[in-house]
Amino acid sequence: MSAATTSTAPVEQPKAQLYSFPGSVWASSPRLALIEKGYSPSDVEIRTVDLLKGENFAPSYLRLNSKATLPTLVVPLASTISGEVDTKYRAITTSDEVLRFLDQSRSAQSLEAKGEAGGKSNPAPMLSPATIDDKAAGDALVALVAGPSADPNFLLLAARTSAELAKQQQGFQATFCKNRYEAIQKYRSEISTTITSTENPRTQQQSAALIKWYDDKLAEISLLTEVYVNDDATAKTKLIEAGVATWKGVGAALTQIEAGLKGPFLLGGQVSLADLQVGVWLARVLSVAQGLYPGESDAVSALSQALSWEGLGEGATTVGPKIGAYWKLLMERPSFQEVYKDGLH
Repeated sequence: MSAATTSTAPVEQPKAQLYSFPGSVWASSPRLALIEKGYSPSDVEIRTVDLLKGENFAPSYLRLNSKATLPTLVVPLASTISGEVDTKYRAITTSDEVLRFLDQSRSAQSLEAKGEAGGKSNPAPMLSPATIDDKAAGDALVALVAGPSADPNFLLLAARTSAELAKQQQGFQATFCKNRYEAIQKYRSEISTTITSTENPRTQQQSAALIKWYDDKLAEISLLTEVYVNDDATAKTKLIEAGVATWKGVGAALTQIEAGLKGPFLLGGQVSLADLQVGVWLARVLSVAQGLYPGESDAVSALSQALSWEGLGEGATTVGPKIGAYWKLLMERPSFQEVYKDGLH
């Protein structure tokens, strides 16, 4: 009998997985960070969650991210990476936390520890603010664009006038909202079946909790569902009012960003994590403005038109010169050119 042989082939190390979608606002910031930090394509596996099909509401994805949002970064726990122990993972489910993890995981110190050279061919710039004051300033600017008053996702789905809404009811917005509604109903129905088909108390309890989650989500998106699925007149009026209010919120946020922008980047001479978050928000706002004013020569001009629309009343404003220069500078960076190579979103 021949002796048993033991393979000496190296165990393939598990890698982090970034759940993303090309048209997602907040999932774009980690993609920018991967490029800014110098990660190679083999360092992080990017998995697509199709928001247009409502895949983020699948129970399998909700087990990773109970908010059903993007991005999600799933990272292996270092202490379990070996051939003898099953790898365990943890999921990071907010843009802030994902960006911080990516920033801290690749640094000059970590490259040196692995014997990898730094420099232009293998960059690892720190994107986190260097001082407490800069961190506070960056957090304040990000808070302006991450809150509900200037929500970039709602901005895409809302409208300012009946004419705009009628056009959107025949376009992407209607398709997105209908698909989302149908996906939630589908997954809810599937989970409901498991309650009646199993006697396992734990499974029944988990299924009941998931059904409640779906019901709460349906209530949360009810305004958009009433508009784009049921064509409800009262809901349409409310959506238009909310759309105008959101554009006012965008104008107010841009005014504060203009005042707080140190230049050339938000916090001074180097790009920071705050730029990657405010930058993706600005890209969405510019994209929506381009859709409203397709005849304008560039996105910033279209945004100026949107901000000065007479329907905003005292909330009307314009794009400040610092923001105009800031956007131009961002779009000169390879990271922004790559992420937005197919257009703003």
